[in-house]
Parts: sequence; structure tokens; C-alpha cells
Amino acid sequence: MKLGQVIEKRLKAMKERREQLVEAWAPYINAVEEYKKGHDGSGLTDYDKANVAQCLENALIEGGMRQSSKIFETTYADNITFLGVQLPVIAALLPSLVLNKIAIVQALDRRQGAVFYLDVKTGQAKGSVASGTVLVDAKTGQLSTPGGRTYASELVEDENVGTLGSTAY
Repeated sequence: MKLGQVIEKRLKAMKERREQLVEAWAPYINAVEEYKKGHDGSGLTDYDKANVAQCLENALIEGGMRQSSKIFETTYADNITFLGVQLPVIAALLPSLVLNKIAIVQALDRRQGAVFYLDVKTGQAKGSVASGTVLVDAKTGQLSTPGGRTYASELVEDENVGTLGSTAY
């Protein structure tokens, strides 16, 4: 089998799986679509439907694993299962996220995904900041020292701008 045929076969299988998920979650998806049509006149795209269905499926799998096959139970005012509340919330909120309008968003088909982050380090010493200092850390944020906050500006905290005789300014 040629590579092109393998790819076509896999893409077709993925599309069929996505269509099955959308069909399985149709009651939630249809309710959201009706609401959106009445509220802002637009429905859901096929892409939106697939993302909502995948997120609902992920919640069901995760909730089912946590509750060990006791997914739904009788609901009383003081006894609401998280999954019973989570599914309608996911279906209602996902299509209305502003992120859907500014970026391509795709639901993962697993409970976890790889997250990549970027740390920004200095290349050279400048003022009170040494070479190799982390200016922006993906986990903790921006360096909070005055020198770190002004590293890229014209006036850097504690930076020598020149010397006059033996005195640094």
C-alpha cells in the first residue's frame, strides 16, 4: 500500500469517528445550535460540532474513570454529580469562546496533551541583570527585579552608560 493510500485511509477513519461522536452527542449539540441561532443568528460549523463532541466525550471518559462506572445517579439539591453538571456547561460554553474567532482550536482526543513553553533568558549582562538570567519564566512569570523589568528599555536599572574619568555613570 502506498503512503498516499495509507493517509487517505487514516483520514477517512478519523472523519468517520468524528461523525460518530457528533451523532452520539447530537442532543447537546442540537440544543446549543438552536440557542445560538436564536441568540445571534448563527449556528455551529461542523468544526464546532466536532470540538464540542470531543470535549463531551473526554469529560464522559474522565468522569466515568473517576466515579468507577457510577457516572450518573439520582440528583438531589445537595447531591449533584460533577459530570451531570459538566456536560451541559461544556456544550454551552465551548462554541462561544472568543478563542474560536481568533485562532484554530482543536479538541484533543485524549485526556492529556503536551504543553510547550518558552523561557526568555538574557544574552548578555546589562545593569544589575547577569548574562543567562531568566527574564520571563513560563511557570513563574516575569522577573520582578527593577533591572529585569527594564532590561529591554533605554534606561536600565543600575546600568553604566559611560565613564567620566574613573567614575561610572
